[in-house]
Amino acid sequence: MHFFDEEDEPRQQSNFLVEKSHSNIHQTINPTVKYTAMQAKVLHAVQFMLQQTMVKENVSPQEFHRNHKGNLEVTIKSPDFRRLIDCESRNSDYIRKIMNELRNLSATWDTLSTDTKQGKIGFHNLFIAAEYTSSHFKFLLPNHTVKLLVSDEKSAVIDVLTVAQSLDSKYAVFLNDLLEEHSYKTSSDDFMISLTDDELRNLMKIPFKEKDKVKVYSYPQPAALVRTVLKPATTQINAANLRFEVVDYNYVKKDGVLYWSFSVASKKTKLLHNFAVLHALELDGIRKALKEFGVSASAITKISNSISSEKELDYVQFNIEIVKEKIKEKTVKTTPARLFMSCHEKNRDAHDSKWLDHKRQKEIENSIRRAQYDAQIKKEREALTAEFIEQKVENFVKALLDGHEDRTAVTSDFLEYLSNIPTKTSTSLQQAISKKGMTDDIIKDAFFTKYLKGVLASTVTEEEIENYLEQVGTSIHI
Repeated sequence: MHFFDEEDEPRQQSNFLVEKSHSNIHQTINPTVKYTAMQAKVLHAVQFMLQQTMVKENVSPQEFHRNHKGNLEVTIKSPDFRRLIDCESRNSDYIRKIMNELRNLSATWDTLSTDTKQGKIGFHNLFIAAEYTSSHFKFLLPNHTVKLLVSDEKSAVIDVLTVAQSLDSKYAVFLNDLLEEHSYKTSSDDFMISLTDDELRNLMKIPFKEKDKVKVYSYPQPAALVRTVLKPATTQINAANLRFEVVDYNYVKKDGVLYWSFSVASKKTKLLHNFAVLHALELDGIRKALKEFGVSASAITKISNSISSEKELDYVQFNIEIVKEKIKEKTVKTTPARLFMSCHEKNRDAHDSKWLDHKRQKEIENSIRRAQYDAQIKKEREALTAEFIEQKVENFVKALLDGHEDRTAVTSDFLEYLSNIPTKTSTSLQQAISKKGMTDDIIKDAFFTKYLKGVLASTVTEEEIENYLEQVGTSIHI
């Protein structure tokens, strides 16, 4: 799967969107480690790749987790990954900085009481391992990170590419999460946000130290928080081509609790934003095609921002294919841009007559893709199950040779197995067992190994297989 070209227009509203859960947004990051904008952008990039894999294969979060138990290895093409984190340069020092920052990324929690009888305290690393080469980024993600990044709980939709390109401040990245989350709590595209000082500071990942189980945050005075965090964050968000503009923000103290409020105005409706999540790659393909035709940037933005249904998406693709075909046939009598705009204006009736056929074809293609995915998952599961049984056979043979298992216990069943195989080798093995019993040579023999595989394959439980799959993990190549 390839996501984009290096020469794409860098500052248009992107269609590279990820869904984030409440837990994902509000997790507490280890306060002893500096959490950076780059770490957040890397998590966005990995999350985008995983979620687009789900969209491509048409699987739900539950199915995805059922198919990918345990640790998950993700391999991504380096050019794709660098683009998603706005790292066009191959400068080794910059790449090294990214890898060093990922090494220390972890989430924490602490609800432990002073008498240590209730609650819990702990942490987990968000990445187990990472590797960079000129061709790929490879990550090993623990299962809890995968569940955090792929969830059926949708609280916000984040524009990964625009965030990566436009927001240098980590606080702007985190504030955008807050704005997107509150957008999904209201039926209006313009809204007010109110939250406590502690809630805001945890979401913005403000560094803190704990004193008697109370978090003491940096920039404790509201004026310091405004100066260091909120002003630069809102300035960047308002200047970026994101969904929202922060019109105003303020704070008030009530009953000893400090509250913050934000007044937010939308630049783009939630309906369009939600649709773009499910069709990020198709919308990006449309933008690239229109740019190749020479359509103006303002027209591309207007067209892409008007697509909020499957039918409208197909209509634009329908007209793109007409232009491509005429270019191929060399029958374009005007510029490709003008031809497309003319088609886009006049072809509604022609497309209406073909829409149902197009819809059915897409459903067929989705079914084929899903069947291919299911077949691949089944093949991988069968291979891992065979590997598990192979290990059990090896362990059992070793136990027999080392005297940890009773050889006589398997003798009668093995003899019965051999008696049903009318070959000279089977007959000679039966004679050898009758004379000398289950010797080391017989235990190492391929006939006995084959027999054990059949026995263990019929007796291994589904729970054992699931536990093994979770133990070894799975992998995705994107």
